Amino acid sequence: MLPSLKNLTYEERLKSLELPTLRFRRLRGDIIEVFKILTGIYDKRVCSDLFELNLSSTRGHPFKLKKKRSRLDVRKHFFTNRVIDIWNSLPESVVLAKTLYSFENRLDKFWANQPMKYDFEAEYVFKIGREPRTESTETEQNKMVQQCQRSEQP
Repeated sequence: MLPSLKNLTYEERLKSLELPTLRFRRLRGDIIEVFKILTGIYDKRVCSDLFELNLSSTRGHPFKLKKKRSRLDVRKHFFTNRVIDIWNSLPESVVLAKTLYSFENRLDKFWANQPMKYDFEAEYVFKIGREPRTESTETEQNKMVQQCQRSEQP
């Protein structure tokens, strides 16, 4: 261990070393796996029935997933159920990435200020509310999309 960090709390050590919590890394890995499944990186014959697209949804990105109803508590914690709400909360600019590498970069930028990144007790924060659109927010969003597109290019 580094001697300068011995008097810091666990969260302070994580922040100073820029290491995310195990919980955050697991969630990030789960969302990356969902992207791989939906984009066909894995064999489609194996993953064909894991997720069902929600075709009736008109808001958000076109890859919204339908959450299946579960009768038992055990089923609620399966991979296919626990990632759906988080996947559906991602913005279109992240989900519509063309490559896995660009998806990971966009996801990291989108989750840069997520409280659970360095605080293992914090919950995932959904961006539910929509801010009113103004010229400045549209300009900022356009700049962000352009930056994401530039990061995809080699």
